[in-house]
Amino acid sequence: NIDQALLEIRHAEQRRAGSGYEVACRLLTRFPRMDYVERAAPSGDERVPFLNRTIATCGRLPAELRTEIDAAILQNEPTHAAAVLREVQRLAARERLADASTLLERSLERNEDDVDLWVALVRVHLQNGSPEQARLVWKRAVSRGLNNATLSEAQARIEAGLGEPDAMRATLTRLRGQARGDTSLV
Repeated sequence: NIDQALLEIRHAEQRRAGSGYEVACRLLTRFPRMDYVERAAPSGDERVPFLNRTIATCGRLPAELRTEIDAAILQNEPTHAAAVLREVQRLAARERLADASTLLERSLERNEDDVDLWVALVRVHLQNGSPEQARLVWKRAVSRGLNNATLSEAQARIEAGLGEPDAMRATLTRLRGQARGDTSLV
């Protein structure tokens, strides 16, 4: 019975986080309903991690349910980085770039060292046709001491957007050197 399964998932998750996810994924894949997600979710501090884990580990959930789960996460934790990044993808796909930018800026206030948030904000500005703004965001990230291949790739995209092919090539050459032959990093 579904009611019993949801109750057992909740109890398992309250005892040990992650212990009920396989059953939860099977159930939610078969019956993708937000009320089932809510009934399976543990209460208290484990609720948001459970919701996030559900999206991350249950690969066949419908997009509508994923959106509802992220909305529940963001209602509890408006700056939750993973949920923000997923919501930004949805907003950008619908060309709601100002909303995506606002959401990222708000999340960066609490997650200043999250490179993925910085890069997402750069990409939103590039998608919006604002490479100058993208460069300012990139500079803010670098000024925080953040630097990795993803930020270097963002820098190359900015340079391309600004019509600076020589700078872009130099950045990509430096990035290839950092990758030491591992082209998956480029």
